[in-house]
Amino acid sequence: IISCYFERDQSIRKTISTIINSFIKHWGISSWPELIQLIEGNLDRKEGNEMSIKTINLILEDSSSIQEESFKKTLNTLLDKIIAILQNNNECLSYITTLKLYLENRQDLAFDKMRDIIPILKQKLNLTDNQIKKKIGECWNIIIHLDKEYLIESYEDLINFYLGNFNDHNYEQSFTCASFFEYLILSKDGFLDKSYIKSFLQTKLTLLIPNLIHNMKITLTEGCICN
Repeated sequence: IISCYFERDQSIRKTISTIINSFIKHWGISSWPELIQLIEGNLDRKEGNEMSIKTINLILEDSSSIQEESFKKTLNTLLDKIIAILQNNNECLSYITTLKLYLENRQDLAFDKMRDIIPILKQKLNLTDNQIKKKIGECWNIIIHLDKEYLIESYEDLINFYLGNFNDHNYEQSFTCASFFEYLILSKDGFLDKSYIKSFLQTKLTLLIPNLIHNMKITLTEGCICN
């Protein structure tokens, strides 16, 4: 399996990733230390990083119930590596996708790294690639549901980011933006009771309301628009 890891044929590589994921699920990650060294060693290399990322993604998608300590330690090491790569890499769609999977499926690990993850996501807010912006928006939408503190700390950056990313030609991206404002306005957590957030949002209403109305095809609650 290791000898076929960098096979150019996509169907073979997909099969290899599936076999690896099944092996780890049934026999544990500690049974195959050479594999983890291979994945980690190739994460930041142009040749080989795609396969490593796909393998990690497959593992993450199927790992939420696995609490084996050696498994968690390995995933934590890989997360540290991904965070380090993202700090210095703007060609980062695949790494952001993996980070999102950590936020979705391994919140037990991602939450402990939030002080490292938040600055990276804020640093990427001004990137122009629409696919990256969509993934970043999805990451933020997960984070603000985990802990409102991260929304409060970054509210100006986030409001400006989501306002600037409504896209007439990208339904999913616009939906992500609209979902953020729906959560912000309708949340029971009292965000808008904080005068500084409410005042800042009021200065943006001339941009926000036309975007929401223009994107009426997006399913929003009537209360969100009326507010």
